Amino acid sequence: MNTKRRINHLLDRGGAIEVLKGAFRFVYWQSGLRSTRCVLEYKRNGSPVTRTINDTTASFAVSSPNEYARASTIHGERPIVDDVLRTLESDDVFYDVGANAGT
Repeated sequence: MNTKRRINHLLDRGGAIEVLKGAFRFVYWQSGLRSTRCVLEYKRNGSPVTRTINDTTASFAVSSPNEYARASTIHGERPIVDDVLRTLESDDVFYDVGANAGT
């Protein structure tokens, strides 16, 4: 989506406040602040990362700040993780061997 369409989308969705939030998100991601925050949180909290999605809690073993960042946000994978969590029983163990990088 080009910048003009994105701004119009944000204006339609929530007005000027949404445009400002979008601008701050862009700066946050592009400035390296997110990476720095994830490195510090990984050093402080370590593994595992525990997240709750639709009333189901899961723990993700992580071994690097990048893995910590992905598991903390479950960015772009929330519907998939939600589906897996609804399918598993409480005593099941699930190994995601993946084809690339993922949670």
